[in-house]
Amino acid sequence: MECNSVEECTAAYGRYQEAAGLETGDRLLIGHQAGDYQRYPLSAKDLTAENLAAAGSYAVRDVASLIDRAFETLGLTAVEIDVGKLRDVSQTEVYVIHDRPDAKDLQPGGARAYLKRNTLEKVLAHFYWKSHHRRGRWIFIELKTDKEMGVGEADRDLVERTVSVVHQAAAGRDSVNVGFASFNYEVLELAHDEAGALELETYWILNTSRWLRHVGRLNGKRPVSAATRKLLETSAFLTGVWFDPRWLPDYDDIFARARTARRNKTPPLKPLRYSMSTYYSTMNEFEKLMAKRPPSGRDQYHAMIFEVAPTDGRPE
Repeated sequence: MECNSVEECTAAYGRYQEAAGLETGDRLLIGHQAGDYQRYPLSAKDLTAENLAAAGSYAVRDVASLIDRAFETLGLTAVEIDVGKLRDVSQTEVYVIHDRPDAKDLQPGGARAYLKRNTLEKVLAHFYWKSHHRRGRWIFIELKTDKEMGVGEADRDLVERTVSVVHQAAAGRDSVNVGFASFNYEVLELAHDEAGALELETYWILNTSRWLRHVGRLNGKRPVSAATRKLLETSAFLTGVWFDPRWLPDYDDIFARARTARRNKTPPLKPLRYSMSTYYSTMNEFEKLMAKRPPSGRDQYHAMIFEVAPTDGRPE
């Protein structure tokens, strides 16, 4: 999605919400990759001094500036960022970057300097310093792991360090407005346990890849397993789910069953919140998809997730 002003972007977000039958103004609008996927840091290999000095739509910029732009210019009310750290457990810094950084890729004038400016600690400090949280804005931290099941040593280290940074940044604040997301349910559960009294929100990203959907179509199986369905129906700590309806064709049936099962528990479990991703579909594709498979239980749709590409030059 390309847009360059609050008015233009809000109108575009509204069209997607209208297509899904969701009222505007009462749910979060989440920007994938800090609200600007073209300028977001993907890999340490790409963070060369030359690339960082470049201009243009695909020039990587500091995450704090992308977040400011997302909230102040693009009309988003939340952003998603990724965190990673070096595998060496003696290295404590948590960085905002899509792919886990490798020490051999950290050039002194490029990646090393960029990551030093873009630690999670500094990004959260900026978020609170700008008082974005006081205006109801959110940051969702995706916990990147090696696998989508199980918790390895590096995963545990990342979760523990990340939660520690959030605890320190949020200390003494009346509102935290930070949540976690991950493809790995067990990592989310660990993050919830580590957060303790902070009670951070946790969102499970259902694996809705094209490959899984293709395999499911070939063998007649649904792309969401019975074990996943069971967790949606019984998980007490989980806040909600992020998903893309294009790659999860029976999403409404899955969520309806989960609603019923959770309501019938003794005591009843809190209803899950659902965040619908839009960025694999054009507006026309999304409208056709929603006309064919509209969501029910619409009051539980907590957010919509967008991939935005501003086109009016780089943020300062």
